[in-house]
Amino acid sequence: MTGLMDSPPHVEVAAYILGALNKEDSEAFDRHLLDCVSCQNELREMYELPDALDALKRGLGGLGDPATTTNGAARGTANGAVSDPRADGVVTDLWSPQRRSRSSGPGHRRTSDSWGEPTREELAAARARRRRAMVLGVAAVLFIGVTGGVATSRLWPGANPVVAAGPTGAATTPDVREGTSPDTGVSGRVGLVARSWGTEVGFQLSGVTGPERCSLVAVARSGDTDIVSGWRVPPGGGFGVPGHPDPLRLTGATALARTDIVRFEVRRDDGVRLLEIPVA
Repeated sequence: MTGLMDSPPHVEVAAYILGALNKEDSEAFDRHLLDCVSCQNELREMYELPDALDALKRGLGGLGDPATTTNGAARGTANGAVSDPRADGVVTDLWSPQRRSRSSGPGHRRTSDSWGEPTREELAAARARRRRAMVLGVAAVLFIGVTGGVATSRLWPGANPVVAAGPTGAATTPDVREGTSPDTGVSGRVGLVARSWGTEVGFQLSGVTGPERCSLVAVARSGDTDIVSGWRVPPGGGFGVPGHPDPLRLTGATALARTDIVRFEVRRDDGVRLLEIPVA
Protein backbone atom coordinates (compact mmCIF):
# COMPACT_ATOMS: atom_id res chain seq x y z
CA MET A 1 0.00 0.00 0.00
CA THR A 2 1.15 3.58 -0.57
CA GLY A 3 0.48 5.02 2.87
CA LEU A 4 -3.11 3.95 3.45
CA MET A 5 -2.15 0.94 5.56
CA ASP A 6 -0.74 3.40 8.10
CA SER A 7 -4.14 5.08 8.38
CA PRO A 8 -6.39 4.79 11.46
CA PRO A 9 -8.67 1.71 11.75
CA HIS A 10 -11.50 1.56 9.19
CA VAL A 11 -9.99 4.30 6.99
CA GLU A 12 -8.44 1.96 4.45
CA VAL A 13 -11.48 -0.36 4.45
CA ALA A 14 -13.83 2.59 3.98
CA ALA A 15 -11.68 3.96 1.16
CA TYR A 16 -11.70 0.53 -0.49
CA ILE A 17 -15.48 0.22 -0.19
CA LEU A 18 -16.09 3.73 -1.53
CA GLY A 19 -13.75 3.14 -4.49
CA ALA A 20 -11.37 5.90 -3.40
CA LEU A 21 -8.21 3.81 -3.83
CA ASN A 22 -6.17 3.95 -7.01
CA LYS A 23 -5.56 0.74 -8.95
CA GLU A 24 -2.27 -0.05 -7.23
CA ASP A 25 -3.64 0.49 -3.72
CA SER A 26 -6.84 -1.40 -4.49
CA GLU A 27 -4.96 -4.46 -5.73
CA ALA A 28 -2.55 -4.32 -2.79
CA PHE A 29 -5.48 -4.13 -0.39
CA ASP A 30 -7.11 -7.10 -2.12
CA ARG A 31 -4.00 -9.15 -1.36
CA HIS A 32 -3.87 -7.84 2.19
CA LEU A 33 -7.47 -8.93 2.81
CA LEU A 34 -6.58 -12.56 2.10
CA ASP A 35 -4.76 -12.88 5.41
CA CYS A 36 -5.98 -9.97 7.57
CA VAL A 37 -8.84 -11.15 9.79
CA SER A 38 -9.31 -7.67 11.25
CA CYS A 39 -9.88 -6.05 7.86
CA GLN A 40 -12.14 -8.93 6.80
CA ASN A 41 -14.28 -8.27 9.88
CA GLU A 42 -14.33 -4.53 9.19
CA LEU A 43 -15.40 -5.19 5.62
CA ARG A 44 -18.28 -7.36 6.75
CA GLU A 45 -19.31 -4.72 9.30
CA MET A 46 -19.37 -2.01 6.63
CA TYR A 47 -20.78 -3.87 3.64
CA GLU A 48 -24.22 -2.27 4.09
CA LEU A 49 -22.74 1.19 3.44
CA PRO A 50 -23.85 1.36 -0.23
CA ASP A 51 -27.45 0.71 0.83
CA ALA A 52 -27.23 3.52 3.36
CA LEU A 53 -25.77 5.82 0.72
CA ASP A 54 -28.51 4.76 -1.69
CA ALA A 55 -31.00 5.97 0.92
CA LEU A 56 -29.10 9.25 1.14
CA LYS A 57 -29.29 9.59 -2.63
CA ARG A 58 -33.07 9.23 -2.47
CA GLY A 59 -33.11 11.91 0.22
CA LEU A 60 -30.92 14.32 -1.75
CA GLY A 61 -32.49 13.50 -5.08
CA GLY A 62 -31.34 13.90 -8.64
CA LEU A 63 -27.70 12.88 -8.57
CA GLY A 64 -28.09 10.79 -11.67
CA ASP A 65 -26.37 7.53 -12.58
CA PRO A 66 -22.67 7.65 -11.67
CA ALA A 67 -22.00 5.29 -14.57
CA THR A 68 -22.52 8.27 -16.87
CA THR A 69 -19.94 10.39 -15.04
CA THR A 70 -17.08 11.43 -17.33
CA ASN A 71 -14.72 13.07 -14.84
CA GLY A 72 -12.62 9.95 -14.35
CA ALA A 73 -13.55 9.46 -10.70
CA ALA A 74 -14.49 5.83 -11.25
CA ARG A 75 -12.39 3.09 -12.75
CA GLY A 76 -13.64 1.08 -15.73
CA THR A 77 -15.34 2.23 -18.90
CA ALA A 78 -17.97 4.96 -19.05
CA ASN A 79 -20.81 2.46 -19.47
CA GLY A 80 -19.83 0.49 -16.36
CA ALA A 81 -18.14 -2.40 -18.21
CA VAL A 82 -15.25 -4.13 -16.49
CA SER A 83 -12.10 -4.49 -18.52
CA ASP A 84 -10.45 -6.94 -16.10
CA PRO A 85 -12.91 -8.96 -14.02
CA ARG A 86 -10.22 -10.05 -11.54
CA ALA A 87 -8.47 -6.70 -11.01
CA ASP A 88 -10.96 -5.52 -8.40
CA GLY A 89 -9.98 -8.18 -5.93
CA VAL A 90 -11.13 -11.20 -4.02
CA VAL A 91 -13.80 -9.72 -1.78
CA THR A 92 -15.86 -7.49 -4.05
CA ASP A 93 -18.49 -10.23 -4.28
CA LEU A 94 -19.35 -9.48 -0.66
CA TRP A 95 -21.45 -6.70 -2.20
CA SER A 96 -23.61 -9.20 -4.05
CA PRO A 97 -26.86 -9.86 -2.11
CA GLN A 98 -26.76 -13.48 -3.24
CA ARG A 99 -23.39 -13.92 -1.56
CA ARG A 100 -23.93 -12.02 1.68
CA SER A 101 -25.88 -14.89 3.20
CA ARG A 102 -22.98 -17.25 2.46
CA SER A 103 -20.55 -15.29 4.61
CA SER A 104 -19.26 -17.29 7.54
CA GLY A 105 -18.86 -15.86 11.01
CA PRO A 106 -16.37 -13.06 11.66
CA GLY A 107 -12.80 -14.01 10.97
CA HIS A 108 -13.55 -16.82 8.50
CA ARG A 109 -11.53 -16.24 5.37
CA ARG A 110 -13.33 -16.33 2.05
CA THR A 111 -12.09 -19.05 -0.28
CA SER A 112 -13.06 -20.01 -3.78
CA ASP A 113 -14.10 -23.46 -2.55
CA SER A 114 -16.52 -22.18 0.09
CA TRP A 115 -18.09 -19.28 -1.81
CA GLY A 116 -17.64 -20.13 -5.45
CA GLU A 117 -15.98 -18.01 -8.09
CA PRO A 118 -17.70 -14.67 -8.76
CA THR A 119 -19.07 -14.24 -12.22
CA ARG A 120 -18.12 -11.40 -14.55
CA GLU A 121 -21.59 -9.92 -14.09
CA GLU A 122 -21.31 -10.02 -10.28
CA LEU A 123 -17.96 -8.28 -10.32
CA ALA A 124 -19.31 -5.64 -12.71
CA ALA A 125 -22.27 -5.08 -10.38
CA ALA A 126 -19.92 -4.84 -7.40
CA ARG A 127 -17.82 -2.20 -9.12
CA ALA A 128 -20.88 -0.25 -10.16
CA ARG A 129 -22.08 -0.20 -6.55
CA ARG A 130 -18.69 1.03 -5.41
CA ARG A 131 -18.67 3.79 -8.04
CA ARG A 132 -22.15 4.84 -6.97
CA ALA A 133 -21.11 4.78 -3.32
CA MET A 134 -18.13 7.02 -4.04
CA VAL A 135 -20.28 9.62 -5.78
CA LEU A 136 -22.87 9.53 -3.02
CA GLY A 137 -20.17 9.75 -0.37
CA VAL A 138 -18.96 13.00 -1.90
CA ALA A 139 -22.55 14.22 -2.02
CA ALA A 140 -22.98 13.36 1.64
CA VAL A 141 -19.91 15.40 2.58
CA LEU A 142 -21.15 18.37 0.56
CA PHE A 143 -24.65 18.04 2.02
CA ILE A 144 -23.36 17.93 5.60
CA GLY A 145 -20.96 20.81 4.95
CA VAL A 146 -23.68 23.02 3.47
CA THR A 147 -26.30 22.29 6.12
CA GLY A 148 -23.70 22.59 8.87
CA GLY A 149 -22.67 26.00 7.58
CA VAL A 150 -26.29 27.12 7.46
CA ALA A 151 -26.85 25.96 11.02
CA THR A 152 -23.77 27.84 12.21
CA SER A 153 -24.79 31.08 10.52
CA ARG A 154 -28.34 30.84 11.86
CA LEU A 155 -27.28 30.32 15.46
CA TRP A 156 -24.17 32.44 15.55
CA PRO A 157 -24.32 35.17 18.23
CA GLY A 158 -23.00 38.07 16.20
CA ALA A 159 -23.23 41.78 16.93
CA ASN A 160 -26.88 41.65 15.90
CA PRO A 161 -28.99 38.72 17.12
CA VAL A 162 -29.42 36.20 14.36
CA VAL A 163 -32.32 33.90 13.74
CA ALA A 164 -32.16 30.14 14.30
CA ALA A 165 -34.56 27.76 12.64
CA GLY A 166 -36.85 26.09 15.16
CA PRO A 167 -37.90 22.43 15.00
CA THR A 168 -40.92 23.30 12.86
CA GLY A 169 -39.10 25.87 10.73
CA ALA A 170 -40.36 28.81 12.81
CA ALA A 171 -37.86 31.59 13.51
CA THR A 172 -36.24 31.60 16.95
CA THR A 173 -34.03 34.40 18.26
CA PRO A 174 -31.09 33.11 20.32
CA ASP A 175 -30.59 34.35 23.86
CA VAL A 176 -27.16 36.02 23.63
CA ARG A 177 -24.99 36.41 26.73
CA GLU A 178 -21.42 37.72 27.10
CA GLY A 179 -18.56 37.53 29.55
CA THR A 180 -14.97 38.72 30.03
CA SER A 181 -12.38 37.55 32.53
CA PRO A 182 -10.31 40.39 34.02
CA ASP A 183 -7.71 37.83 35.12
CA THR A 184 -7.08 36.06 31.81
CA GLY A 185 -8.27 38.66 29.29
CA VAL A 186 -10.41 36.01 27.61
CA SER A 187 -13.86 37.09 26.39
CA GLY A 188 -16.71 35.18 24.87
CA ARG A 189 -20.35 35.09 23.87
CA VAL A 190 -22.94 32.35 23.76
CA GLY A 191 -26.20 32.24 21.81
CA LEU A 192 -28.73 29.83 23.30
CA VAL A 193 -31.85 28.26 21.80
CA ALA A 194 -34.07 26.00 23.90
CA ARG A 195 -34.91 22.68 22.25
CA SER A 196 -37.09 19.77 23.29
CA TRP A 197 -33.93 17.67 23.70
CA GLY A 198 -31.86 20.29 25.56
CA THR A 199 -30.14 23.50 24.44
CA GLU A 200 -28.48 24.46 21.18
CA VAL A 201 -25.40 26.61 21.70
CA GLY A 202 -23.51 29.03 19.47
CA PHE A 203 -20.17 30.17 20.87
CA GLN A 204 -17.52 32.81 20.18
CA LEU A 205 -14.19 33.14 21.99
CA SER A 206 -11.38 35.72 21.85
CA GLY A 207 -8.16 36.34 23.73
CA VAL A 208 -6.61 32.86 23.74
CA THR A 209 -3.19 31.79 22.47
CA GLY A 210 -1.70 28.37 21.91
CA PRO A 211 -0.78 25.79 22.68
CA GLU A 212 -3.98 25.02 24.61
CA ARG A 213 -6.71 22.40 24.73
CA CYS A 214 -10.01 23.75 26.01
CA SER A 215 -13.66 22.87 26.50
CA LEU A 216 -16.90 24.80 26.78
CA VAL A 217 -18.81 23.45 29.78
CA ALA A 218 -22.46 24.08 30.66
CA VAL A 219 -23.14 24.23 34.42
CA ALA A 220 -26.62 23.49 35.80
CA ARG A 221 -28.29 24.83 38.95
CA SER A 222 -27.79 21.44 40.53
CA GLY A 223 -24.05 21.62 39.92
CA ASP A 224 -24.18 19.07 37.12
CA THR A 225 -21.94 19.83 34.16
CA ASP A 226 -22.03 18.91 30.48
CA ILE A 227 -19.30 19.50 27.88
CA VAL A 228 -20.74 21.38 24.90
CA SER A 229 -17.63 21.35 22.72
CA GLY A 230 -13.86 21.08 22.77
CA TRP A 231 -11.04 22.48 20.65
CA ARG A 232 -7.29 22.88 20.36
CA VAL A 233 -5.32 26.09 19.95
CA PRO A 234 -2.15 25.15 18.01
CA PRO A 235 1.32 26.36 19.06
CA GLY A 236 1.90 29.86 17.77
CA GLY A 237 -1.81 30.21 17.02
CA GLY A 238 -4.63 32.00 18.72
CA PHE A 239 -8.11 33.47 18.44
CA GLY A 240 -8.93 37.16 18.77
CA VAL A 241 -5.33 38.15 19.53
CA PRO A 242 -2.67 40.18 17.66
CA GLY A 243 -1.64 38.25 14.58
CA HIS A 244 -4.76 36.10 14.81
CA PRO A 245 -7.65 38.57 14.96
CA ASP A 246 -10.47 36.17 14.08
CA PRO A 247 -12.34 34.77 17.08
CA LEU A 248 -13.09 31.09 17.52
CA ARG A 249 -16.64 30.25 16.44
CA LEU A 250 -18.31 26.97 17.26
CA THR A 251 -21.76 25.47 17.53
CA GLY A 252 -22.69 22.67 19.89
CA ALA A 253 -25.40 21.34 22.15
CA THR A 254 -26.11 20.14 25.66
CA ALA A 255 -28.75 17.84 27.09
CA LEU A 256 -29.34 20.36 29.89
CA ALA A 257 -32.55 22.35 29.56
CA ARG A 258 -32.10 26.07 28.92
CA THR A 259 -33.87 26.93 32.19
CA ASP A 260 -31.49 24.68 34.15
CA ILE A 261 -28.27 26.30 32.92
CA VAL A 262 -26.77 29.01 35.14
CA ARG A 263 -23.43 29.60 33.42
CA PHE A 264 -20.93 28.45 30.83
CA GLU A 265 -17.25 28.00 31.58
CA VAL A 266 -14.23 27.79 29.30
CA ARG A 267 -11.82 25.34 30.90
CA ARG A 268 -8.35 24.18 30.00
CA ASP A 269 -7.64 20.47 30.04
CA ASP A 270 -5.83 20.89 33.36
CA GLY A 271 -9.03 22.24 34.92
CA VAL A 272 -8.04 25.92 34.99
CA ARG A 273 -11.04 28.15 34.25
CA LEU A 274 -10.32 30.81 31.62
CA LEU A 275 -13.76 32.38 31.36
CA GLU A 276 -17.20 32.31 32.96
CA ILE A 277 -20.37 33.50 31.21
CA PRO A 278 -23.44 33.79 33.47
CA VAL A 279 -26.72 32.98 31.68
CA ALA A 280 -29.28 32.60 34.49
